Amino acid sequence: MSLETTKQAADRRSQRERAIEAMHDAFYEYFAEQLVKNDSKYNRYRLHLATQFFDDMDLQKRMAPHFAAVATNPAEKQACARSAYWEAMLRHALTAMSSFEKEQLFRNDEDLEKRIVKIEKALKEPKETK
Repeated sequence: MSLETTKQAADRRSQRERAIEAMHDAFYEYFAEQLVKNDSKYNRYRLHLATQFFDDMDLQKRMAPHFAAVATNPAEKQACARSAYWEAMLRHALTAMSSFEKEQLFRNDEDLEKRIVKIEKALKEPKETK
């Protein structure tokens, strides 16, 4: 294999990788948006099925240019979709957990502030002598 054909093969591989990464990003954006819109168990089930069958019209419209940009077999598209779906699920779960933790920290701060006020009042009050 000549140097030029090796370079051409490397270019084709990198073009394919970029196209698959773009496909992954499009899948991820779709799944992330859908999870934000509806976080129900049924919607998660429906989205998981979409990683295999691509039967959602909005998903098909979004993915058509990516499917046309690179030659992939159905298993490669499904793997890309599943990867993006689980990434979106993980980020969604961590975001929800993070907001819950922030809420808990805020509550803890409020409780702490109340305790500080009580302590300050107790320190300001004259002590009773026995």
